[in-house]
Amino acid sequence: MSTRRRMAASIGLVCIAIAAALAVMPARWLLRVLPDRGLVALVDADGSIWQGRAQLAFGPPGNRRSLPARAAWSWRWAGGPAVSIVHPWLESPLLLRLSGRDVVLPANMLRLPADTLSALGAPFNTLQPTGELMLRWPAQRLSGGVPQGELLTLQWDDAAAALSRIRPLGSYRARLTGDGRGMDLGIDTLSGVFQVQGTGRWERGALQFSGAAQAAATATSSQREALQGLLSALGRRDGDRALLDIRSLR
Repeated sequence: MSTRRRMAASIGLVCIAIAAALAVMPARWLLRVLPDRGLVALVDADGSIWQGRAQLAFGPPGNRRSLPARAAWSWRWAGGPAVSIVHPWLESPLLLRLSGRDVVLPANMLRLPADTLSALGAPFNTLQPTGELMLRWPAQRLSGGVPQGELLTLQWDDAAAALSRIRPLGSYRARLTGDGRGMDLGIDTLSGVFQVQGTGRWERGALQFSGAAQAAATATSSQREALQGLLSALGRRDGDRALLDIRSLR
């Protein structure tokens, strides 16, 4: 057997050994090797790394909230190594495929209750939002940098908050787009008595956002009064408006 064939055979045996190890390696080992400082973490897992299920928790360390349903995954070959992720909140199974050094992300949609945001801490834990969130994203090829074009659209329907008795307050949309260097954020109101709008920029690890919230021009005097507590909690007051100003450092 030639040296080239022996090398190819050795590589093949190593790949088979790795695949066999993944097939029996307990999924709970992921709890030890995955970082636990992010906003999404695994808190429980069963099965194997090759095919298993896990309980997800959302929020900063020390104040996480476990999601009610488990996510399941299974590895396969789809023109390259790929992992299929299934969760009841996903519109369809999410197939992440490795292509060279890139990760191919297909278009999909995620629906989740808005009260999940409370796990993020202030100001969401004070607002105690309710309603439904819908996240949509187009097919993308992730290579480590910021992709160009549309990245994510978030829509919040039947929005409500504990600081106002008005239900619903309205429906809102946030759009995230990339230009290769950073990401632009735009928030606008689709409908409702409570109006929110603003624009922001995330670049080099820093976020800048400016916007305003106020009662709609068609709001009645009683509705305007019912919105005062919410406006005061959102930001510095400027007459009938609350100014939304975020300046985060890297």
